[in-house]
Amino acid sequence: ATPAFLRHEGVLQNMQFTLADTLDLVKQFWAAKVCDAVHEATATADYMTLFLSKKYENAQIPAAAYSLWDSLHEHSSDVVCLFTREALLGTVEDAVYMHYMHTVRRLREKEANLDAVKEAVPFLQQDSIRAFECSMRPQEGGENEGHGSGTSADLFRDGSPLCDAL
Repeated sequence: ATPAFLRHEGVLQNMQFTLADTLDLVKQFWAAKVCDAVHEATATADYMTLFLSKKYENAQIPAAAYSLWDSLHEHSSDVVCLFTREALLGTVEDAVYMHYMHTVRRLREKEANLDAVKEAVPFLQQDSIRAFECSMRPQEGGENEGHGSGTSADLFRDGSPLCDAL
């Protein structure tokens, strides 16, 4: 069955929505649907009709609907476009999209927290690592002198691969 918002006879102009246009419109649509307690139980496709009627003039609604549908299909590799398209077809419940967006929001919050930790505790610079490792070299006359080749002390001697690599 054809979703209500796509029921139209005649030729329409494709408004050529970009991915950014589509995502913006989809974001507005879901925000409106979530915030509209009166129409919360309304089928997603039926709510799209209501949403488009509030956003566009009557003459533009069919063209906007088909342009959005075309763009959702064209950009179906984008998970938001795919979920929205499937919800409009009725093959996926709105809760799937809502759960996805909730998960993305939580991941972004965790990423922001991780970035804050990285700024608060700077990682050692390469020069600091070199200075530390080279300072660990045994000094002449030290207790490690006299160890044969191949000991851990040899790793820190001048000319060793470890210090030269740093």
